[in-house]
Amino acid sequence: MQAKVDTGADSSSIHAEDVQIVVQRGRQFVDFTLRGDDGRRPRLRRPLQRTTRIKDRDGGHQERPVVMLRLCVGRVARVVAVNLAQCGHFNYPLLLGRDYLAGAFIVDPRRQLLTKPSCDLAEPASP
Repeated sequence: MQAKVDTGADSSSIHAEDVQIVVQRGRQFVDFTLRGDDGRRPRLRRPLQRTTRIKDRDGGHQERPVVMLRLCVGRVARVVAVNLAQCGHFNYPLLLGRDYLAGAFIVDPRRQLLTKPSCDLAEPASP
């Protein structure tokens, strides 16, 4: 899916639908659905890392679940904490924050859509 680089954000966010917290064997997990650019809608389950409080545009706050996801841009794959947002009205379903970008990217705000994923070539990253 296409992503927007957000150097003002500490962490990354992804649009998720039908988000549900479930308890299994005493652990909390998050079930959620993503929407790919190709129309696929994978349903995922990831351990709940924590919840975070995000300031919204209206001056209020939202509580969002945070899970670990493997994200890939070009040949850089990293496992980072990603908060699950309901932001289907945004142009890009994935916002890449500084946690993902740090030490691996130089950002040129004048350019866009420069890199295609090649995760099959990327070395797996550890969390």
